[in-house]
Amino acid sequence: MTNTPHALILDGWQHRRDGLHWQGWLAERLVERGWSVDYLTLPDPEHPSIEAWSGAIARALEGRDDVIVVAHGLSVLLWTQLAADTLAEGTVRRALLVAPPASGAHGGDVSRIEIARLDAGAVRAAHSEGMLLVTAAEDPYLPGGAESYAAHLGIPWIELAEGAHLNAASGFGPWPEALAWCLDGAWPSRVQGADEAIEAWIDRTYRPFGHRLGVLSAGELALSDLDALDRAVVAGGMRPERRHARLQPRPGEHGLRVEDVADFARKYGHEYQLAVIDTALGSRADGAEQSLESALRGAGISVRWAARV
Repeated sequence: MTNTPHALILDGWQHRRDGLHWQGWLAERLVERGWSVDYLTLPDPEHPSIEAWSGAIARALEGRDDVIVVAHGLSVLLWTQLAADTLAEGTVRRALLVAPPASGAHGGDVSRIEIARLDAGAVRAAHSEGMLLVTAAEDPYLPGGAESYAAHLGIPWIELAEGAHLNAASGFGPWPEALAWCLDGAWPSRVQGADEAIEAWIDRTYRPFGHRLGVLSAGELALSDLDALDRAVVAGGMRPERRHARLQPRPGEHGLRVEDVADFARKYGHEYQLAVIDTALGSRADGAEQSLESALRGAGISVRWAARV
């Protein structure tokens, strides 16, 4: 057994590790943070077999503890059946179930699994810390929606307004919310930490490791917020002048440009773990907040918006 946190990442029908899929991005981010990861290509994904897929998953779980599961698509159906029929109580810590299809939507006997017929209590019991179902409206493989799945299993359910099947074809490459769930067990709101003191948010979020040692601030922030970032860096055994990037306007300009913050994140974001951003930057133009969130979170940076002085 090992105390290293372990993620078992499962996909489904026709999946062969699409380089643009959010699960590949997630696996890389977890490895960066010292996790061990099994990102499985399940056998013969064009012809899903309960026996073959179950065997691959059982081998991946063997000798593991401190496991979380991230299942997408057809693998959600198989995982819930395994939890109901095979897995012992508390086999894994928790599971993120993303975009399950309707029964019969794909090929193979895996597709014939019906969640509504499973023992929901046994499914939940296999997870010591619970499960979360995440779907999107208008998923073509789940035309009736996921409400019945969530109701039968008795688990929390988040329905995103858009995203279809929540795969690369739907534009889901980097997905920081999924990463946050893996790390903390909670699905973040779009603006993280809005009701939480910034010191508590930093203490919960900042875990320097590898090349991700830095913190980032942008805009006209309160001195207390900047000081909180500096204190976190010092507590991590580093110097703020080296690990706290305070983004500044271009020479001769009075305010930061949104595109400059986004460009910094794309170029150097791999060195930073969290960012505190002036809310005024996100309201400068239509799409500014979305552009900043996409660039920062896409680089694996946790984001906190703070009120301008």
